[in-house]
Amino acid sequence: MKRIPKLEAVVAAAVGTLVLFGCDKSSNPVAPENAGPPPVEIKTPTGVIVTSVALTKFPAKTTSGDDWDFSLLTASKRPDLFVILKVDGHFADYTSNVVTDAEFNKVYTFTKPYSAFDGSLPAKIPYDTSRRVYVMDQDVGGDPDRLGWITVNVPRAYGNDNASAMDYTYTDSGNRLSIRVRGTWTY
Repeated sequence: MKRIPKLEAVVAAAVGTLVLFGCDKSSNPVAPENAGPPPVEIKTPTGVIVTSVALTKFPAKTTSGDDWDFSLLTASKRPDLFVILKVDGHFADYTSNVVTDAEFNKVYTFTKPYSAFDGSLPAKIPYDTSRRVYVMDQDVGGDPDRLGWITVNVPRAYGNDNASAMDYTYTDSGNRLSIRVRGTWTY
């Protein structure tokens, strides 16, 4: 029985030596310095540069059930679509070219301006703001009809992921319009 206290003393000395000299912070897998890669810093963008606006869904008739275009001069009753990107009460950032006799089962992507005086894409939108995209029907000899609008809420489109590209689809509250906005985040 006298051997056990000697054995205990030897084991205690070995464990003590190991604790004091066997591990340092650099080889200790649970040390905070070796907890893995540093956390990724999620940045807040300064804005988005919109490169295209695509109309993916629009109503076939007006809210009163009428055709968009009614004219004795043409058989087509389909809308002549264009979009306007703007802040309410301000000049438009961008007014697109017109797509005549738009078919309801197609997607229309707008990247070109109506004229040299109608803004252009890409268009920068600051992060803490929003814009409206109005979808319009160009009428011959009259004011255009508004098919509807959506609000491009820039912070809502950001996924807190440091992404470089924005690709977000907005739908109006009545589910009549669906608009896909693409662009590049700026940081």
